[in-house]
Amino acid sequence: MGFLSENSEQTSYDVVPYDSYPFAQTHPAHLMTLGRLFGMQAPDVATARILELGCASGWNIIPIAADYPHATVVGVDLSSVQIEEGRRHIQSLGLDNIHLDCASITDIDETWGTFDYIICHGVLSWVPEAVRDHIFKVMKRNLTANGIAYVSYNTLPGWNQVRSVRDMMRYHADNFSDPTEKASQAFSILKFAADNTNPGRKGYLEILKEEMAFLEGHSKSYILHEHLEAENHQYYFHQFAGHAKDNGLAYLGDAMLPSMYVGNLAPDASKVLGEIEDIVRLEQYMDFVTNRRFRSTLLCHDTIALDRTINPEKLSGYSFVSHLSPQEIEGEESGSSMTFVGPQTATAHSALDITIFQVLYAERGKPISLPDLTQKVADQLGATDHAAIRQAFLNNLCALVLGGSVSLHAETGKQITTISDNPMTSNVSRYRATFSNRVINGYHGLITLSEVDRILIQYLDGTQNIESICKHMLERVEKQEINVTPGDGMTVAQTVEAYVLRQLSVFRDLALLFG
Repeated sequence: MGFLSENSEQTSYDVVPYDSYPFAQTHPAHLMTLGRLFGMQAPDVATARILELGCASGWNIIPIAADYPHATVVGVDLSSVQIEEGRRHIQSLGLDNIHLDCASITDIDETWGTFDYIICHGVLSWVPEAVRDHIFKVMKRNLTANGIAYVSYNTLPGWNQVRSVRDMMRYHADNFSDPTEKASQAFSILKFAADNTNPGRKGYLEILKEEMAFLEGHSKSYILHEHLEAENHQYYFHQFAGHAKDNGLAYLGDAMLPSMYVGNLAPDASKVLGEIEDIVRLEQYMDFVTNRRFRSTLLCHDTIALDRTINPEKLSGYSFVSHLSPQEIEGEESGSSMTFVGPQTATAHSALDITIFQVLYAERGKPISLPDLTQKVADQLGATDHAAIRQAFLNNLCALVLGGSVSLHAETGKQITTISDNPMTSNVSRYRATFSNRVINGYHGLITLSEVDRILIQYLDGTQNIESICKHMLERVEKQEINVTPGDGMTVAQTVEAYVLRQLSVFRDLALLFG
């Protein structure tokens, strides 16, 4: 994301590199799913050409290149420091289908060719106007006929209340020259203001505390590049959509599907806004109601005929992941009903519905197709009426998907649900564990490991059985590289074995196992 100054030899991202991580909502497989849902013939990710603008050191696209060896992946960033770091990682992983270019976005022209998926996350709002304009040109000129462009940006009205906070942080940080000190002092002045604002000024105090809580979960590099950069441009959604239209692009949808559903608003707002047919006007009014501050938007060519109709049959061709977990409710008779909690709360009142939710939960985040779901439910119930099972699921599917409790996937995923004799995680995760406690799972998400788990995961290469893995871990204990306190009545070896078995289950549930 090194685009602070297009005229300087060294960007702020060279001085303080931006933490490079995967962002699940940007993954081309996710974009493909949404594109097809809305009527596009979105290209198959397995053989796609993928471009990321502002790739930093590449950790949003390196896992994609590793998972799809027949895809072609290109990353562009102005920071030579980050590009060189990314190239070292790519070489270490032995990937030959990805390359990173140290270049300005404005260098991209028709000679770069076209791409099926263009990703631009965390860049648009933080670059000068000329670069912003060129980003739209790239998304039009360098996008294949059925391609999808993803772009995220800060939005109004939500950022109106953050502007004064940002101004305060920048004003105070200007007193310091060291970038790390700038970030620390910027947060300190925010905390100072929150601690000393009159409690009677509830509105302002709430804004300060919300921003402080938000930034507490982020690194100094995030604070530096999010709040302290010279550029921070925000759009009203209708302005963004108008700019896209001027460049021959159309609004496809939001990367967060539930955010598009007016039914998730308060009933009165849902009723009134539901009458608006123009999608851009509708989403703008929804932003006003929700005070939205950030968007992740999907664009396509304005020649594409879209169909955003959502119905059960249309959804039935996808695979599903449930984000609901069973919860025992006091007074709820065992077997008569069961409550599942997550983004929504759902209570199943029949053995069939309970089993459907239980089967989805047992998949532990691995996408399951409707035929496979139907078969597993039938096997558990000893049922033969597959049509009834299918219909029972479809009856609730739209509400679950639009409410965020079930997500759609055009692919079934590679993670496993049953631990094998020779457990294996991805090459990327094993490699990252050699230098970081953060690895990447099957959802393109970031998982933080303990120091012991970092050691354990490096043995999960699919060539060793669990007994061998336990021996390796015991050797690390004997070398005093790992500290172990034996459990009650257990030897050190038994304690290590119990730990390995427990963590393998944890890794499975975190979508870290692929064999």
